[in-house]
Amino acid sequence: MAAANAAVLTQLPFADRQDFDDATRGFVGRGTPNVSVALTRDTFEAILLGRQTLAQALQQKAITAAGNPDKLTELMSLMDDFDASFPVVEPSGRRP
Repeated sequence: MAAANAAVLTQLPFADRQDFDDATRGFVGRGTPNVSVALTRDTFEAILLGRQTLAQALQQKAITAAGNPDKLTELMSLMDDFDASFPVVEPSGRRP
């Protein structure tokens, strides 16, 4: 495994050794996270689909957050709003 990693290191344009080491461990950030959260998939889906707000989920203790809760709010503010009933396949209206 070490030989394979060394080969990749010489082939890919990482800015420095730390970037490569971080990538092999599966994360890019350094240091401690700003916030850690635990929630069920149901709660996550409810928030994404607009059935529940982040504030409601936190108030109902459906989300456990450790660290800076403002960072969780900041992350969720980056999520796109979309119409959950959009047509996945829409007929073109043309006949062959």
